[in-house]
Amino acid sequence: TSGASQAFTAYADGFGIPDLSNVLSGLLVLGALAASIAWIGGPSRSMWLVGRAGYLPRGLQKTNRNDMQISLLLLQGVIVSVLSFVFVVLPNTSAAFALLQDVSISLYMLMYVCMFASAIKLRRSQPDVPRPIKITGLPLIAGIGILSAISAIVLGLTPPAGYSSLSGPTYAAIVAGGVVLLAIPPQFIYRFKKPGWRTDSDVVAEHQEDH
Repeated sequence: TSGASQAFTAYADGFGIPDLSNVLSGLLVLGALAASIAWIGGPSRSMWLVGRAGYLPRGLQKTNRNDMQISLLLLQGVIVSVLSFVFVVLPNTSAAFALLQDVSISLYMLMYVCMFASAIKLRRSQPDVPRPIKITGLPLIAGIGILSAISAIVLGLTPPAGYSSLSGPTYAAIVAGGVVLLAIPPQFIYRFKKPGWRTDSDVVAEHQEDH
């Protein structure tokens, strides 16, 4: 977690401007704050939009007077607080950070595997559908993407040298378990969706026209 600041220090010292590292580190903090704001609001907003299409109970679609998805933000806060206990259980902060990072990266890469596989399937099953972008050699390119994503997942199952006191199999089991645990809720959300939960404007307008 301190690698960027250490790199800035080496960079600034190399140019004979040691104080520059403080400036760069300060800018890094500002960038991290901006990124955290996007990470806090973005995923829950996307989930809210999906929920309005009938995938979430209406209680989780509630917004406050500023049109913020307050119910989902609170739920997100609870989940993150629970995950943060990893920092208490593991012996050092760097190991906990690496573990959570590998879980999130593995989830991301699984999503990309699905996206690349979907692109190949749609190209074969619906070849004549008009598309704004059509890539020559899509199966080959998507296949390379799938292999790259799988490689990243395999690397994520390996504990980083010097950052974790856990054995290789234990670290891999924890990462894999975290991925499975976090991947289960979307399956239930999709399985138990109800048309009556839909509240997006298009559906509401259609409903009013029918009556």
